[in-house]
Amino acid sequence: MPVRKQVSRALLRYFVFFSLLALITACGGQPETTDSQAAANSNQSAALPAGITKESEDSPSPQVGSESSSTPPPASSTTPLPPPPSGDWAITASTQTELRLLFQLKPAPIGKVYDLAWSPDGQVLAVSGSSGLVVLDGETLEIIWELETTGRFSSLSFSADSARLAGSDGSSSLAQVWDLKEGKTIRTIPQAGAISAISPDGKMLAAVEDVLEYDASGNPGPVKTILRLFDLSSGELYKKTEASSPFSIWNEAPPETIGIFYSADSRNLQTVNIFGDVRLWNAVNGQMLSAAVNPYTKERLSLGTCQVDGSSTSMFAVACYISYLDPPCTEDTPGCNPVPKGRYEIGLWDASRINRFRNFVFKDPAQLVLNLVLDAANTEVGLLTTNQFDFWSAANTQAPARSFGMEETAPWMANFQSCPSCPAPLLAMKPGGSDSLLAVAYANRILLWDTQTGIEVQSFEHNTQEVTAAALDNKGSQYLLAAGFSDGSLAVLDPSSSAVKESIEDAHVAGVARLSFGRDENNLVSAGLDETIKWWRLGESKPQKTDTFNTYSAFAANQDAGILITSQVTQNQNKFVTDMKLLIQDLQTGQVRQTLEDWGSLVKISLDGNWLASHSSGKINLWDIQKGSLLRDFPAQLDTSTLEAIAVSPDGSLVAGGQSRLFYVQNANTKEVLAQGAIDTFTVSLEFNPAGCLLAAGDLFGRLYLLDIENGEVISQWQAHTGRITHLVFSRDGRILLSVG
Repeated sequence: MPVRKQVSRALLRYFVFFSLLALITACGGQPETTDSQAAANSNQSAALPAGITKESEDSPSPQVGSESSSTPPPASSTTPLPPPPSGDWAITASTQTELRLLFQLKPAPIGKVYDLAWSPDGQVLAVSGSSGLVVLDGETLEIIWELETTGRFSSLSFSADSARLAGSDGSSSLAQVWDLKEGKTIRTIPQAGAISAISPDGKMLAAVEDVLEYDASGNPGPVKTILRLFDLSSGELYKKTEASSPFSIWNEAPPETIGIFYSADSRNLQTVNIFGDVRLWNAVNGQMLSAAVNPYTKERLSLGTCQVDGSSTSMFAVACYISYLDPPCTEDTPGCNPVPKGRYEIGLWDASRINRFRNFVFKDPAQLVLNLVLDAANTEVGLLTTNQFDFWSAANTQAPARSFGMEETAPWMANFQSCPSCPAPLLAMKPGGSDSLLAVAYANRILLWDTQTGIEVQSFEHNTQEVTAAALDNKGSQYLLAAGFSDGSLAVLDPSSSAVKESIEDAHVAGVARLSFGRDENNLVSAGLDETIKWWRLGESKPQKTDTFNTYSAFAANQDAGILITSQVTQNQNKFVTDMKLLIQDLQTGQVRQTLEDWGSLVKISLDGNWLASHSSGKINLWDIQKGSLLRDFPAQLDTSTLEAIAVSPDGSLVAGGQSRLFYVQNANTKEVLAQGAIDTFTVSLEFNPAGCLLAAGDLFGRLYLLDIENGEVISQWQAHTGRITHLVFSRDGRILLSVG
């Protein structure tokens, strides 16, 4: 059954799309700098077009376009595709239906591991990560299936016959179910819940979402837990039920359900939240039958958070660390001097009814428990700490049945100790109990470890490298792609053949954050998380120039104009930003040409190199680059959310903004909103095509939209990535769209 893990969900890869048909047509015109500029510089926002209103707290979330307007992802070619032929063909409104996937760079099938789950028969191990989801052979750990995914799955569960696998994306609430006999998707259910589980009979999917409500004064109110039950034969929602519970202002963790456990007959299920509250639900009609509320995790004098584990239909484990004051008194009690203390309470629960049949209590533990694992077959609980792994039997809670130190758990524990900020190893106990094997995932390894002997039985090494930045260059029909990776390396590739033309290992100490070609395809400019920006000449192992690059800095480049935009960031001794200025630099040399008084960290340069859009103080600022002067500003259309993405059209006649639930295009002269798209999450990336007639938008959940500016409608949308789309770039001829996500 699924357990929601606290993991980083950073995934970056890129796709290139292109169309073989379309004639580029001109749209718009340059922004005016006449007397109308004074009027346009007023802070009054232009009226929104019909159908878009100011967002309010009680307004319903706008939905993504209707099903009829949604388009499937561009199909992949079975053979390498050449770039589009030379000429005037490009991606336009009339050719968007012919988009095809030209090239995909995905260095790792798994990436950073999010969850592990054994099939009930112990034959396979499912592993989900930042780059995808694979099914491994339970003995050899060889890849059997690399499943097609539409999300980043933080929890996994199997049907009792091991034939079906369900995954849940905790960020987007998307659920996906696969048939493991054929390795194909059965159902994809959007907005199901933050965590889900497939019923033992494989017929139903239960999904749970927790919503913290607030009163009129902004104080946290009750937590609303929503249970949704889906029929997997149709994918339809057949039952939705809600239950509320109080939330204390003393709680440090956000309310969330961390485990769903079905009974063996699929008629009941239990949910467990992060505070250790257990609820029993009728899995047929959705009615909540009873609840066991933990009284020790939600008050000022006694707080706690919990972990869960369990993959069988017989039992599950709940482990809570509780910090409390002894005696339980406050400063209002005369003469009371309480001592802070802590304890672990670990309960074994019956999966068919509300019944904690065994309880372990460890007072004042010397170390924190990093992870918990339940061996249901042997009724044992494994507790992993920073330097020890103890297995406790339900038959004897006085002393551990077995203890393993660093000698037995190295190197996987040594790896964690050398990197305190890294996530703790993930654990999954193989069902059955005959061979006592534990699956362990850490760093770039997945291994099988014998819990009786402490011996590593099998291992699988996988690449965790991710694409974190990309750039596109084209001369005629010749295209080059530059990619930056999470390990700090760079590569230049030919997308028509997948051949690596050039690679630079250890270009940065940390991951590559931003990347651009220089004035030609032989030069690169890269900015890294190591706070350096470097100018490279391909064929040379060392950079031509290195400068500092603050992580708050802007970054935008225009190859044809030879312009690079970065920021001069001033921070105090506490690392707070006290001042920022935009630097207009020579792309080839890095020499500063002029400085603009702007705090903008979001910047875009028009294709003609004359106009600069930046974001600061809730506005889009439009600058004349040649004069270094502010032309006018554009307040965000919705005052209830910030601008997350901006863009400027090739000739500066249009600006675009992206916020929560909305992206839009404005006339740069009149501020009139010409086109808009409503979505159900944050807009995080925007880019105009070279003709200025289309706007590409990417959202937080990996969906890509094409907005036809002339008719003001979203004409295409599809699931391009499994998570946040960080960059969108059209080729200069408009025939290829690059997305990084």
